[in-house]
Amino acid sequence: MKIYAILKNAMKIGKEMRQLIKGILFDFDETLLNRKDSVNIFIRDQYKRYLTCLADIEEEQFCSRFIALDNNGYTWKDRVYEQLVDEYELTISSEALLEDYICSFHLHCKPFIGLIDMLDCLKSSGYLLGLITNGRTAFQYRNISALGIENYFDVILISEQEGVKKPEKVIFQRALERLDLKASQTVFIGDHEINDIKGASDAGMKTIWKKRFNTSEELGDASIQSLLEIPQVLNEWKRLGM
Repeated sequence: MKIYAILKNAMKIGKEMRQLIKGILFDFDETLLNRKDSVNIFIRDQYKRYLTCLADIEEEQFCSRFIALDNNGYTWKDRVYEQLVDEYELTISSEALLEDYICSFHLHCKPFIGLIDMLDCLKSSGYLLGLITNGRTAFQYRNISALGIENYFDVILISEQEGVKKPEKVIFQRALERLDLKASQTVFIGDHEINDIKGASDAGMKTIWKKRFNTSEELGDASIQSLLEIPQVLNEWKRLGM
């Protein structure tokens, strides 16, 4: 009976190992979207298009101030443009600049290198794919569509639409429910230490940290610099039975 119990347990463990990772969930900004480059391209284009209203300000001054106020996307642009209009005493309204941002930013969206190849690889390997991002619903959908990746995902959750945002566990749990997966069968990939790595880890998922900078720091269950490293990490986990 003891040997039977050991064999039965081994079979159970083997089955769990084979089924361990079935779903991959992603953050969007600075994970799939190269937001830093996209913002830089957008704001320089906006400066040129509104040059008649901004001619008294140097391009570098205006653009660098916008980027600083933007705070890596954590300050919504209504406040950014209000501050710019006040500081530089602009003749154009903050509402007009904000509307231009909302309607035009997606035209400047740039992916990180290897995005499509990575998604093709994961999809062809049979993984369920999902996306969880904080942000305004229509705005984020336009940006996702601009990269041509919306059809790769089985679920897309945007915080405004969901009424909850990362790092709260409920948004991760909601994605798992829609994929019909357990947390232990899923890995979350993102760039933010709290919103992505801690949030997903608290929800019981494995995590892969996509580094924003060249750093020796390691977070999550694995750390990567390039999207093309993701299939390698997953294959290594599969080999090790993790």
